[in-house]
Amino acid sequence: MKKLSLLLAVVLPLLPLNAQEAANAGESLGSLKLITRLDLAPVFSPEGTTMTLGSTLLFTDLMLTPSEHVGIHIVNQWMSYPSLNKDVLKEQATLYTNLGRSDYLNWLNTLSVNFHFGGWTFALGKSSILVDSYEYNIPDYLTHMSLATEFWMNVQPYQWGGAGYYTTPSGKSMFGASARTSPYGERPFASGLFTYGAEWRGRYGWFSNIWQFSAIEKSKGSFEPVVSLGQKATIGDFAIGFDWINRLGDWDLILIKGNAFTLRGEYDDSNDWKVTATAIYETCAAFRSVKAGAVVEYFPLPEGRRDLRLAFSAAYNTHLKTLTTSLGCTYILNHNFKRK
Repeated sequence: MKKLSLLLAVVLPLLPLNAQEAANAGESLGSLKLITRLDLAPVFSPEGTTMTLGSTLLFTDLMLTPSEHVGIHIVNQWMSYPSLNKDVLKEQATLYTNLGRSDYLNWLNTLSVNFHFGGWTFALGKSSILVDSYEYNIPDYLTHMSLATEFWMNVQPYQWGGAGYYTTPSGKSMFGASARTSPYGERPFASGLFTYGAEWRGRYGWFSNIWQFSAIEKSKGSFEPVVSLGQKATIGDFAIGFDWINRLGDWDLILIKGNAFTLRGEYDDSNDWKVTATAIYETCAAFRSVKAGAVVEYFPLPEGRRDLRLAFSAAYNTHLKTLTTSLGCTYILNHNFKRK
């Protein structure tokens, strides 16, 4: 809590900055999104059928631009992936009791203060360690867990620290480095365990990439090297992407040696429809698994607005021998703040 209070002490004085920098009436000061998602997701297995709420959640996403050179990003998950059993309230309570931990998710995903100077950006606060690839490019509130890697499912990526980024004048390439706490640390900073990362993001016409490397400290002086390479080709409304990461996630061990390969094909008409087919092959000493399926998304609002999303998904997991289907609705209530 001391770290959170200290960061707020830095953030709050920045909010009134408006006199000298960007004082035009009607100019945007940022936005607040309230994201609600409700899924019904039956899981079919050899033992029978289990009804779940899938990726049901409640998020807020706050972006503030109090001045030309300062941006503030705060993402909260107030409820995530509730079960249908009697312990659901106890499960959700962990989001609030784990605030001071770095090994478990809590209600604060992101609290980042970003400083922009030309092509340079410096960020302080809580954000994701550099293990993204294109899987993490999809917001949590739009991800389907049945088509996510074990890394995404089991590793807590949101950590405290800082990062620096440089974007080339053409805007095509971005290079970054970060130092954040480690998901092995349990208590951020007090543990003395950190994660050091570097990345290269590029957009070069039809080809784009997210290549990252992170050294995640497991114990003092002992690091787990995590390499994630994502690349994507886009032609018109169609895209195909391939991700590789050299570690799997485990609920108890956090990281285990293995490989995850993700192939993703996508059709997006930028208006009403988006269809994504995904195949994930994961292998480690304990198991081999294929997850394969598709998500069909329909956006019924006019003029290409995507605040309302209806989605159906189906995915098969060869390791668990389960077929998971999901029918859900996501609504994003978006409020823009404007300078008077």
